[in-house]
Amino acid sequence: MDANKATALLQRYLEGNASPKEVQLVEQWYQHLADAGQWSWGEGEKEELEAFVESTMLQRIQADQKPVRRMFAVRWAAAAVFVLLAGAGAWSLLRNKTGEPVRVAQQQRFKNDVGPGRNAAILTLSGGKKIVLDSSATGTIGKQSNAVILNNNGQLIYTTLHEKPTGIFYNTLTTPRGNQYQMVLPDGSKVWLNAASSITYPTAFLGKERKVTISGEVYFEVAKNEKLPFIVQEGNMTIQVLGTDFNVNEYADETAMKTTLLEGSVRILNKGNSSLLKPGQQAVLDKHDDKIEVVDHPNVEEVMAWKNGRFRFADASIESIMRQVARWYDVEVVYDTSISKHFIANVPRDVPLSRLLKLLELTDQVHFRIEGKKITVIP
Repeated sequence: MDANKATALLQRYLEGNASPKEVQLVEQWYQHLADAGQWSWGEGEKEELEAFVESTMLQRIQADQKPVRRMFAVRWAAAAVFVLLAGAGAWSLLRNKTGEPVRVAQQQRFKNDVGPGRNAAILTLSGGKKIVLDSSATGTIGKQSNAVILNNNGQLIYTTLHEKPTGIFYNTLTTPRGNQYQMVLPDGSKVWLNAASSITYPTAFLGKERKVTISGEVYFEVAKNEKLPFIVQEGNMTIQVLGTDFNVNEYADETAMKTTLLEGSVRILNKGNSSLLKPGQQAVLDKHDDKIEVVDHPNVEEVMAWKNGRFRFADASIESIMRQVARWYDVEVVYDTSISKHFIANVPRDVPLSRLLKLLELTDQVHFRIEGKKITVIP
């Protein structure tokens, strides 16, 4: 049975639409895995994953208003874990009756661990002064032009005073690898910065537009002001917007720049090319040929997972996954093997690195070794 058929079978089982023979097959599969002891769990990990998976699948199925037959939580988890984590590698684990279990030498491979990223950033003022921000610090940082700068529990806030601006001052908020942060611009627009990202902006929006420059990955909730269009600049690409919610992913190590629109409308401009996005569309700008492709119905949950505190991968290559891992955990990734399989996963971002890697290892398609800040992908 190939991966697509296996996933479809698990879906029917979860929805209560499987035939008696299919139900028997899935339950025998789970029993085989349980008896073989091919899963290795830390204290509380198995129960935590089972509870999360059961809750997630129940909510989704209830939302679809499809009939569901009750079953043991562990059986929900057994099937759903592979839907969420394994993708193309799920069924191969069932067939892998020979060879070493995943847990072999796991203590040696994971003797070092890395904690998750945190809320922290560096604010560079117009004069060049740098201020380290984190979620524990609260208070007024200072004043530039007619804006008061406040750091409040992990959020940088600019409040505009009712007085004449004394000039245009540009500030830059930067999140190094392993950090994320939030801010409120002088016009009230809200901004979220993923790890290894930055935004440069004036402390007062003067003139005929509100223009900022970004790098990395940034999510915007733009305050509406038809008289002052909001402009996001990244290299040669310009995003024009009046008031909307959208996400921009423009990491240097990614092959394409992606702008995903959740609400409102935006226009993407790049070297004479132009595309107008509607809600639920994504503009993909290939960095090699500068062409803009508009994608309908992108996986918005995957796009917005970072802002919602999760890793969510849908048919993702191991290279794509590990690029996110490197930025969030601030680690170096090297490869001792080539992995052609793609993966599906839904994991909180606040877990230690070993937890995420162990879940990926459940597919038996990839393994890892942690050595300080160096992660090696191994056969």
